[in-house]
Amino acid sequence: MPVLVVGAGPVGLLTAFVLSQRGMACTVLEQHAVALNRSRASTFQPAVLDRLSGLGLAAPLLAAGLKVDRIRSWDLNTGHQNDLDYAVIAADTAHPFRLHLEQAALRTLLLQRLAAPGGAPVELLEQHRVEALERNEAGEGVRLRIRPAAGGDRLLHRSGRWLVVADGARSGLRSQLGLPFDGVDMPEPVVRLMLPALPEAIARQLAGVTYGRAGVRSFSALRMPEGWRLILRPSAQESQAALTDPTWARGVLVELFASLVDPAWWSTAPLQWDHYGVAQRCVPQRRVGAALVLGDAAHVTNTRGGLNMNFGLLEAMALAEALALGGSAPEMIEPALDAWARLWQSHTIHALLPRTSRLLAGGTPLDGTVAAAGSGQASSAAAPDPQESRLRLIKASLLDLNAPP
Repeated sequence: MPVLVVGAGPVGLLTAFVLSQRGMACTVLEQHAVALNRSRASTFQPAVLDRLSGLGLAAPLLAAGLKVDRIRSWDLNTGHQNDLDYAVIAADTAHPFRLHLEQAALRTLLLQRLAAPGGAPVELLEQHRVEALERNEAGEGVRLRIRPAAGGDRLLHRSGRWLVVADGARSGLRSQLGLPFDGVDMPEPVVRLMLPALPEAIARQLAGVTYGRAGVRSFSALRMPEGWRLILRPSAQESQAALTDPTWARGVLVELFASLVDPAWWSTAPLQWDHYGVAQRCVPQRRVGAALVLGDAAHVTNTRGGLNMNFGLLEAMALAEALALGGSAPEMIEPALDAWARLWQSHTIHALLPRTSRLLAGGTPLDGTVAAAGSGQASSAAAPDPQESRLRLIKASLLDLNAPP
């Protein structure tokens, strides 16, 4: 029986691709049109690039994206800047940089590779929703009852020995498996701005990724292949205004950069604008019988650095390797899946959630700056020594979790 993968985002598609390369047939189910991109993530970390390189997937991404080999913190009040160069981890990774590229590029690449000859067959059913999870008539594995997302009476069934649940933060299968999604929704949203260019007075002060602060205000700036992405975080009191239209964001930019740019520039600057909520949630376990839960269906966190997506890609590759043991050593598959579930649940609790929580509190991978609770103010630690910088950057890049088979 094939492996059933629910969710055709990068995590689900990467799982299917690795399984196909290992000779295991898959059926991938997606409720929406696969071309629909709902992701906010735009950073590929060194640990993921190392693993994707081994699968022949990194080169096209590197050609399309923007390599960022330096992180900067910038105090606009004092003018002080502090940089961290990825050269400190050059001995730890073949890719000592972040790659800035929309995660949709990986999804598109995976769809192309899955459609190409070679590997075990992969069936892709898009715009079909899972209506029910049933026990397989064979007595093991699962059976899914499926209906076209547009409605109608036509029902389909697909059976598989294993079920990979990668259907996102609003996972319907997670509920059917009886898994709670414990955690909190953050009261402050994230406002994201995309600008084709910034004034030279600002751009020359920015590295490829910059964490800036001026008084109680903070921002993140990411250089993207198509321009600049600015991330602003309103207070709970400002949220209503911040989510109404770009007026609030333009006003904050005036406030942040008043000493560098004529305030009138922001009133007409071309920008795209959106916003989204942030949560910190995770399931209590990763395996329920034949079902394995990963990606946003298993954990959602702060979006800084794309850590949640990158973590999901790492655990997807690890899961596919564990499932592939079923083809060569069937007696090893159960202990391998149990080990995968324990390891990545532990990584979620002890690495992913604490690191992203620290970033939410105002910290950065560069200097460990942490905001005082509820104050919006930050205190800067002394500049770390090279070894401390290396260890911080290893963790920020998820290299300490990267354990290829």
